[in-house]
Amino acid sequence: MTTPSSEFDQLRREATKLERQLEDRVSKYQLFSTNGGGDSAALDYTEMGLSSRQNGASDNNHEALASEIQRTMSALGNLTGNMANIAKRTNSAQHSLLVKRYREILFDYKADFEKAAQAVQKRRETAALFHGAGRNGSLNNEDGGATEHLLRERNAINNSIKSADTVLSQASEIRANLRTQRNSLGASMGYVSNIASNVPGLNHVMDAIRRKKSRDDLILSGVIATCILFTLWYLFG
Repeated sequence: MTTPSSEFDQLRREATKLERQLEDRVSKYQLFSTNGGGDSAALDYTEMGLSSRQNGASDNNHEALASEIQRTMSALGNLTGNMANIAKRTNSAQHSLLVKRYREILFDYKADFEKAAQAVQKRRETAALFHGAGRNGSLNNEDGGATEHLLRERNAINNSIKSADTVLSQASEIRANLRTQRNSLGASMGYVSNIASNVPGLNHVMDAIRRKKSRDDLILSGVIATCILFTLWYLFG
């Protein structure tokens, strides 16, 4: 017979698997956005005279990766909801902590994905703008000076974007390291909770220690109050 705890453990294993998949896919998507991906590639294809079919292949890969990320986040969200329902039935603090941890992980990855998607969209809009300006300049030779000016402006913008991308890449690596450390701490916390729940009488011993400490504090307070009252009586009595 399947118990709620065994159901929760099975869902936790599936959630861990989805978490690793999501981490890998979001990291690839962030590299796609910070390294230029489809948008800067579109500019390079235009400059080198390559076929639009190659650029389309890059866009297709980007769209496929984004769809996979969205499906994985949806699946992880459903699993987290099911784990939350089981945690209510088991009334286990450890299960509640794990549900909270996976919700935080899902929130972080969703924020990273949306930020990378915004960067990709902004690059596409910039590429479309300069691509249209370059095409109009080629059709009108009298506007050749304006086109060259736009190209210089584009190069300056690209250089600024590359510098910003370098900083963002470093920040992403630091955040990934911090997330790994947080996951390690969460796993350690779960391990300690498992030990506490599996060792019989451990919680009882901890409660007894806390009660004894409280009793000692009360005795000490009583002694101090008695000494103060005796001193006042001796001085003013």
